[in-house]
Amino acid sequence: MPVIRKKIDISEVSKRFSVSTRTLWYSKQIGLLHIQKTEDDAYRTYDAAAVRRLQQIIIYGLIFERYS
Repeated sequence: MPVIRKKIDISEVSKRFSVSTRTLWYSKQIGLLHIQKTEDDAYRTYDAAAVRRLQQIIIYGLIFERYS
């Protein structure tokens, strides 16, 4: 999993983790992830904590998929 030291936007997160932006938006809607909106532009970004949480969600999803 990639190490994140700065805030990155939703398209970059989508590319790095091979998940759709729709999946990321859904995760936000149900409260699994928190997206920060910057004041200086219209981009929504993920900080290191949100990216770590996404890593955990992906890992748990893979475990669940394998053992269900």
